[in-house]
Parts: sequence; C-alpha cells; structure tokens
Amino acid sequence: MEHASRDIRHKAIRAALKIAFPATKFSVTGSRGTGYGWSRVSWTDGPSDQRVRACVAPFFGSYFDGMDDGYHPTHNYFTFEGVTYSAGGSGFNTERRLSAAFARRLLAAVVAKYGDHDTPEIIETTDWQGRPDWKLSNDTSTPLGNTQGDYHWTHGALMRRAAEDRTTVTV
Repeated sequence: MEHASRDIRHKAIRAALKIAFPATKFSVTGSRGTGYGWSRVSWTDGPSDQRVRACVAPFFGSYFDGMDDGYHPTHNYFTFEGVTYSAGGSGFNTERRLSAAFARRLLAAVVAKYGDHDTPEIIETTDWQGRPDWKLSNDTSTPLGNTQGDYHWTHGALMRRAAEDRTTVTV
C-alpha cells in the first residue's frame, strides 16, 4: 500500500466528484505554506455542500477538531487506478457559489412556499475578484412562514434553501 501524495489525492477526488455529480464542474486545489496539507473544493450551483463533503471526506487521513484544537486520524484508505492508498492530507474546505440564475430559482421556490412578502430582486454584480456574483435588492428580514423566524428575506435564507436535499427542492 502506498501513501497518497497530494496530486494523487486530488486526481482521485476529481474522479469521484465527476462520477457522483457529472453535470457539475469542480475545482480542487491544495494549500501552501501554513495551510499545507489542506485542500479546497469549489463549484458553482450543483449539489449541496453536505453531499460534496461526504464524497470528499474519505480521501483524507486526518481531520481537525476545534473542540480540542487538534488533528485526529481517520484511518481512511482508497483505491485509485487499481492502487490502494492510505489517505493523506490534513483536511479540506468547500466553497459552493450560487449563480444569479440559481438564486432566482431559489427565491421563486421560497416565494411559492411562503408567499410574497415584499420580495427582493436578485441584482447581478461582481465580487472582489471580478467574478460574477449577486445580491438582494432589499433585505428587510421579514419573518416568513413561522414565528421563530426560520426564514427571512436574506442571503442566508436562500443559502439554507439551497442546502436542502435536492429531492425536496424543485429548482
């Protein structure tokens, strides 16, 4: 059995993501310097963060536990191109971006479920790196659907809606 290098681990992760989510393009990169051993997986729209994390986690040999501020071994192994590897790496971060078009579909799903309460508009913009981004036209934080305030007209409400299981959200 061999120890998985970062390059092998990233190739295996890309292959697993392509099989699990063929319609989504992913970026898998490694950190340098202080974050060496950590990887970053990013994508736009597509599957929820939870589903991607479940697909990627088996490729890492340890995880960070903030409760004791330490790393713990996972004892993970994986097979890639006929070779079994002991998983390496210290951990990974994920970043799911939502396109303006997807945010509009999510907003429509929230309005269909809770009604129109001064519904904001999605305004297309760019982020600090010049990448396409979006924001809400107004953010009144009006509670929707319950007295607990689980849903508000906020960016967070749309992100929570996006994180729900795709089988229960038609977008």
